Amino acid sequence: MRPDKIAEIAKKANVKKVVLTHYTPTPPKDQNVLDAAVAEIRKDFHGAVQAAHDLNTFSAD
Repeated sequence: MRPDKIAEIAKKANVKKVVLTHYTPTPPKDQNVLDAAVAEIRKDFHGAVQAAHDLNTFSAD
């Protein structure tokens, strides 16, 4: 899913946090690609945005 669409859905759902998972390739060979996606989401979504990595855990609060 495109980063701008993720931001749109997150805003409409009124969530506080977005955690990116299941991106391709796994893990991205270029961290800059993942960083750019996070930055793109942050343009329109003002909550927390994180990229998950293997064995990360996240709180639902």
